Amino acid sequence: MPARNFEDYIIEAEHKPITLEDYAKSPATAFLRYVVGAKDAANQCLLKFKTTTRARIYTRDALDSIHLINAGLLAAIMGNFETYQKYLFANMFEYSIYLNCFDISRFLKGLKESVKAERSTKFEVDFTRIAGYRDSKVSVGLVLADQLSNWQSPSIVNSFFKSYGLTDVHGHKLEFYSNADKEKLSVLWQMRHSIVHTASTITLPDSQKVSSLSRFGGKVISLDNQFINEVARKMHPIIKSATGNMRNVYVHNLTAGTPADVLAKINDVFKVTSTCNAWLR
Repeated sequence: MPARNFEDYIIEAEHKPITLEDYAKSPATAFLRYVVGAKDAANQCLLKFKTTTRARIYTRDALDSIHLINAGLLAAIMGNFETYQKYLFANMFEYSIYLNCFDISRFLKGLKESVKAERSTKFEVDFTRIAGYRDSKVSVGLVLADQLSNWQSPSIVNSFFKSYGLTDVHGHKLEFYSNADKEKLSVLWQMRHSIVHTASTITLPDSQKVSSLSRFGGKVISLDNQFINEVARKMHPIIKSATGNMRNVYVHNLTAGTPADVLAKINDVFKVTSTCNAWLR
């Protein structure tokens, strides 16, 4: 049998996968669909792995396999989470022509200030990357989101959304993430970073970036068999709150003459549904 290249192992998905078109239509719903699917996959694995006959405790080999699978699933979940953030941000920009108070110059100034304040990568248009979108249907909003970096920092993501300058009915600018949610997400992002970049070791410098991980400095981490289920459960209220906050300020600032078909698309953008609706309550 002739040797096969890595790309030869790529197959067309037999089931209907979550696509970028799904994220473009309804970012929150697409992400929650993915994270529930990851939870179901993890649970299916738990049902198949061997346990001891008497105590029903997983064998050592089974636990090693579970830990490896959970590490991979966390990396994939956070990749999809970043896609959720980018597509929500991109859609808000795409439909900003229907906002009654949107100032493009002030918006771009806010983005530049946010990356400067966080010592992030400079906000500059990379025309080489833009050229890659030629002859495609990619939105201007997504091209803009692609130019921004540090989507793995909840604080910086907050500043990106705040750059829209939108306020609710009481004149308040709503935070995309609450302080409590920023802490949870910072833990997940650091765990993902350690899995992907440092062989699942939380290095001493990295452990000092998130206070709740300080006791794991220099240690190799594994993820408990119920970890993915907990991630899926806790992501639901985070997504509901963040998307809802942006919907509240966005819809409040739409012009009175916004066409009905556009309103329907905007409502889809901020829709939050899940097959585990109990986790959204």
